[in-house]
Amino acid sequence: MANEGMTVSELTEGVSLNGAHEYYEMLKTSAIDETAKLLLETKEVKNAIQAGWQGRSSENFQKSFDNITEATAKQIKAMNNMLQSELSMVTQAWVDQDNKMVEESETGVMTELRDYFDGMR
Repeated sequence: MANEGMTVSELTEGVSLNGAHEYYEMLKTSAIDETAKLLLETKEVKNAIQAGWQGRSSENFQKSFDNITEATAKQIKAMNNMLQSELSMVTQAWVDQDNKMVEESETGVMTELRDYFDGMR
């Protein structure tokens, strides 16, 4: 995700933490929440069952159907939590790698400066 208004002087990290969060939110909104929401919208299914099926077996089916859709929605939400956790770990790994590269770069620059000034003596 490119941030068109950002300049290099505004960067504090080599990774965009906001970009990672925005990416997660887009995934969550577009897939996970919508799927869980649609699973719980069972009115049309129940109306169709009631129109063509009466009796105890219909009631049992509807109860089982409700239980299964609720359990599936809970599983989807749990998967969402796992995804969020995984993305957080990946984001932290990016930050750690960025910090490591900065440290290595600073160490390298300091070594080069020391060698340069030692050569002048």
